[in-house]
Amino acid sequence: DLYEYYKIQKEIIKNIDYTIEVNKAFKNKEYYSIYISYDVPDYNQAYYIDLLNSKELKEIDALYKYFDNGYGFTLSNKSLKLYKQKELLNEFVGNYIYLGNYIFLYKNEIFKLEFEKESREIS
Repeated sequence: DLYEYYKIQKEIIKNIDYTIEVNKAFKNKEYYSIYISYDVPDYNQAYYIDLLNSKELKEIDALYKYFDNGYGFTLSNKSLKLYKQKELLNEFVGNYIYLGNYIFLYKNEIFKLEFEKESREIS
């Protein structure tokens, strides 16, 4: 078997217990997320790597998912961020799960996004 290794060096905060979790990012099978979760939530960190090209990615590049109307979102580190053409519009904090068709689940509560159609005057 052949193995590939990726090395990432990040500073760990001393004297606070932490766990490290590595997951596949849902956008691309070569993108992975590395979460460092501390007992003090304000210090939690998330990093994204592209294994194929051995480089670190920005959250939006690793996790961005398009809706069919020009909007998009990322789900990461207990937050849902909504974008319009990659410009951040709003952020919601919580453990969200994407269910599809603009619907998310948070603590057994359904959160549905509704978009207003943009009207343009033609002169």
